[in-house]
Order: sequence, then structure tokens, then C-alpha cells
Amino acid sequence: MDMFEKNFKSSMKCLENTADEKLDENWSLLNSGKVLFTMPKISVVQNFVLHHLIHHNAQLGVYLRLIK
Repeated sequence: MDMFEKNFKSSMKCLENTADEKLDENWSLLNSGKVLFTMPKISVVQNFVLHHLIHHNAQLGVYLRLIK
């Protein structure tokens, strides 16, 4: 859990130090060179990274409660 918290804090610090203009730029998911979708980087961070972290944090919490 300590490692998870440390990595989360480090990631948040990186986001805080990233200019808004950089996060407003588009990012595309590619598959064999074909664009599957494009969205602003901030949306990618929110929809894929943060939601994924929240999901795994909850899984870790359940696991830790079960082994106690």
C-alpha cells in the first residue's frame, strides 16, 4: 500500500507540473498505425489513468481486508 501511495503522489506531482496547454493537446490511440480514437490528453489521464488507479486501489483495499 505504501508503494501504491508513493507512486500515486509522484504521478500527481508530474501532472501538477505539466502545463495546461500540453494537456489540451490531442492524443491518439493507434492500432497498427490506424487511429482508433483521438481525445485531449487531460481526458486520457482522467478517463483511463485515474479511473484505472481508483479501480485498482479499491481492489487492493478489498484484498488487504480479506487477508487480515
